[in-house]
Amino acid sequence: MSKKTTLTLSNKIKLIELKQQENFSVKDLRVKFKCEKTHVYEAIENKDKLMEQWMSCKNSGKGKRVVSVEFEQVERDLYRWFISGRSKSLPIFGPILQAEATKLAEELRTSNFMASNG
Repeated sequence: MSKKTTLTLSNKIKLIELKQQENFSVKDLRVKFKCEKTHVYEAIENKDKLMEQWMSCKNSGKGKRVVSVEFEQVERDLYRWFISGRSKSLPIFGPILQAEATKLAEELRTSNFMASNG
């Protein structure tokens, strides 16, 4: 089984173009970009927003990786917690990170938050 990848903004734009111009199927796009079908559907659904980001990145000279800022404060606090724990040589792995992320989201009263495996 091949390793799945996170799509860069550049790859999302290429994916959208292949879907629109070449009429690639979702399955073909998944294989070509080695990603999950949800990534394909999300890129297609958010094509206008992604094109806008692409143009602003292109014009500003910034990198092309899209970073979600929806839960930026949770991610920032979780990272600080992680660094603190690792500096104390604590074993921190997936389920522990998820539990702490959920706890932080609750403390920050963040709605619709769900800790992922990634």
